[in-house]
Amino acid sequence: MAERPYFQGVIKPPLASTLVRRDVEMRFLALARDADRDQGLTYSQYLERISTLRLVAHDLGLNCADDIRVQVARGGSPTRAHTPDPV
Repeated sequence: MAERPYFQGVIKPPLASTLVRRDVEMRFLALARDADRDQGLTYSQYLERISTLRLVAHDLGLNCADDIRVQVARGGSPTRAHTPDPV
């Protein structure tokens, strides 16, 4: 059996595996972006789609699971909304 390469004591996955994993992450992020832009979805359908994508990404151990989140307002910017400081 061929030995797997080590990197600081951690087994490094094969390059092909890393590339496939990154492709899957990019596809999940694209699906989340498409759900955000799809104005034909009701808000509950949108929430269900985003939560399903996030759950599956988390179950697969993908790094993009935390990047898939519900926007403050659909179609809005991905930055968080800030409330004004009280006067």
